[in-house]
Amino acid sequence: MMILYLNHDCLNKGSQNREAHKKRRIALFSASLCDYAKRNHIPLPANTVPPLNMNTGVHGKPRFADIALGRIHFSISHSGRFWAVLFHDREVGIDIEDMGIRHPSPDRIRALAQRYYAPDEIDYIINGDACAVDMDYMINRDAFADGVNCTINGDAFAENMDMTQRFFDIWTRKEAFLKYTGEGITRPLNAFSVAGGMPKADATGRIIRRRFSEFPDLACAYCTMEGASIKKVFALRV
Repeated sequence: MMILYLNHDCLNKGSQNREAHKKRRIALFSASLCDYAKRNHIPLPANTVPPLNMNTGVHGKPRFADIALGRIHFSISHSGRFWAVLFHDREVGIDIEDMGIRHPSPDRIRALAQRYYAPDEIDYIINGDACAVDMDYMINRDAFADGVNCTINGDAFAENMDMTQRFFDIWTRKEAFLKYTGEGITRPLNAFSVAGGMPKADATGRIIRRRFSEFPDLACAYCTMEGASIKKVFALRV
């Protein structure tokens, strides 16, 4: 079962020293891992406490080194006030952006889009052209747990987005895709397009927008195998 853990009171990177921020992120990850394992009846080694032993893929994607944890895949993202980790039994990738504290000017958005985005993505960001993609929306007012997941039309959603929202919509989808494949920054961002969903050369999964009624300023996208989707979202407080 795919579960997303989201913390929305994480301090900004610059508001505390680096070591304290690192310890907090480790605590968040450890708490969410233990909860995920318990819910999925996965026995954890007795020494499953930070620091956890990790291996990395060819391009540096982290994985658990312990055989007992090897069937748990995860992806982490943090931005501004938010921190998130997505767990599944198959490859996943997630990216979040706190639009509440990031306000690039229209000129800055155009410059970044020209540098990092494919032509059809640029058209979508600047002109609001249709940009088909799967869409999940979380409707729940009680700390997410057991909330109702609704699928809505992605194009209809995009029609109400401004340029900044469309910019981060594409950005999160690109980042989620690269985390899913494990390529990271080794693959140029303008070398592929997510304007129509999964890049054609990598049609082995799907990219999904994720929105939360509680946090309209949070842009979120995740990438996973075809047929899989987030089943539960939990607020995480440590």
